[in-house]
Amino acid sequence: MAIARQTFTSTPWVSATVVRAIDGSTFDIALHDIKDPDIPPSILSRWRSQELSDAPALRVRLIGVKAPSLYAHDGALFESGVQSLNFISDLLYNKKIELQFDTNIWDSDEVILAYARIPGSSQSVQSMLLRSGMVYAEREKDYSLREEFIALEEEARREGRGVWAHVPSRLTASSVYPL
Repeated sequence: MAIARQTFTSTPWVSATVVRAIDGSTFDIALHDIKDPDIPPSILSRWRSQELSDAPALRVRLIGVKAPSLYAHDGALFESGVQSLNFISDLLYNKKIELQFDTNIWDSDEVILAYARIPGSSQSVQSMLLRSGMVYAEREKDYSLREEFIALEEEARREGRGVWAHVPSRLTASSVYPL
């Protein structure tokens, strides 16, 4: 099945390096060029407040995707959460990426919200994660690539990739994704 690909908006991209993966859709970054005029002022201010620390980093959550939980309520590890974390870590750790921001730059936890891509790639990191079946498409919120992301998740589910490899086809993201 062919999936229509929407292009990214015309807002500029900001360069950073991934310094730590937190889960399958969240990671910490270090900014490359703090003189870049495209860095939103609130991000630049947050960076400047801690850039002289031993390990400066800003936390980023990818717009439009949710990673499987890492831990159960009893502290046990979820295999799908570890698989997703390892995938994004292998894909991005210590690599240069580009970030693009939407209307809301910060979420309620004061984490940066962004689309991400590897320089030179025409597809988002979110698309790569969804295509591989490592994350779920966010369905509760509105964002510019929502329909594309849902279609990519459904394709991965039909083909049994990633977290969908061992679940019955009748299950959906909301029934598999531990809240």
